[in-house]
Amino acid sequence: MLFQRPPAMTLGAAALAVPGKRPRDDLWMGTANGDPIPWRVLSREGNGGEYQTAAGEPHTGSALLLVTQVLLGTRFQGGIEKNFDLRFYEEDTEPETEDPAALWRQSAARRWCGRFLEDCLSPPERDALLYTSKSDREYPPVGWSSCPIPAAPGILEGDRVFFLSAQEAENEGYGFKNKQKYVEKHWWTRSYRGTRNYRGQAEIAAGITMGGGLQLAASDSRQYARPAVNLDPGRVLFTTPVTGGWKLTLLDHSRKDFAVGPVTQTGSLLTIPYRNARTGPGERITAIIASEKGTVRHCRTLAAPECPDGEAVLDLAPLTCKRGDRLFLCSEQCRGDYETDWSSPLLEAAAGPFPVT
Repeated sequence: MLFQRPPAMTLGAAALAVPGKRPRDDLWMGTANGDPIPWRVLSREGNGGEYQTAAGEPHTGSALLLVTQVLLGTRFQGGIEKNFDLRFYEEDTEPETEDPAALWRQSAARRWCGRFLEDCLSPPERDALLYTSKSDREYPPVGWSSCPIPAAPGILEGDRVFFLSAQEAENEGYGFKNKQKYVEKHWWTRSYRGTRNYRGQAEIAAGITMGGGLQLAASDSRQYARPAVNLDPGRVLFTTPVTGGWKLTLLDHSRKDFAVGPVTQTGSLLTIPYRNARTGPGERITAIIASEKGTVRHCRTLAAPECPDGEAVLDLAPLTCKRGDRLFLCSEQCRGDYETDWSSPLLEAAAGPFPVT
């Protein structure tokens, strides 16, 4: 009998699979009313938009398009929670326009996405999201015999959290198979069909339902949300397997002053001086030994620093290392299994006669 080798902690975002590549393609990021939020990786090439980093610089590399694996909404007079719904527009607030892009940009749904960003994601998680700008093309949804969804030039204008378009919600390359049931309730897309109901409300495409495919929903009806984001993979320092997927450790630029000094070795013991570490609950000095290909062989907590400057000691004797392996240190905030950690940049340490054989 063949047994699948369990996934390993990996430097960067290479372990995060797109739909159909591996079964473990979910990750955990953010919380809704204290509950960790699972996300699905839809694409490693983003959603065809133009991107900027949190620093306002153009981003031309890859982007991880993610969508939540749970239905979200707003509890009445409360916060964002799982299995609560929301309106695309509150009653009697919809503007008099037929511009699909304007209907999204002025919507309560888009404001909800901004609230999700602030309420459900930590500052390092927010900083890892790319500002996305995109125009949506005209699109005839599967099974709709008439009236394709009109084009929406400039519909996304620097959005960090957004709803998928109708085309994205039916993109088989993202894992949305035609007529396949993924969730049992409607969830909003950002796409206006270009028609209105008998009360004059805009009809918005709502996502995959029990019967599969897209349905129509009046803009003031209550449907669910599955927010989407483009994550900058360059901000992912490493990924760690947990039950049901992966947790992330993200780069925290506010820790950029963390530094390590020259390493000394006595037998199997490495002594590594450090400076400017963070102190407090959950703060750790962590050592990572990785192969040349980025596979993490060992991860060890060396210290829970009480002072910003100090020394950490790593014993190589019980560790299996190979020539060419690399030793990194970081100052990180360690949290729960399904919560994102954040860290200083990984600093490579010169370890003299490393490894011990």
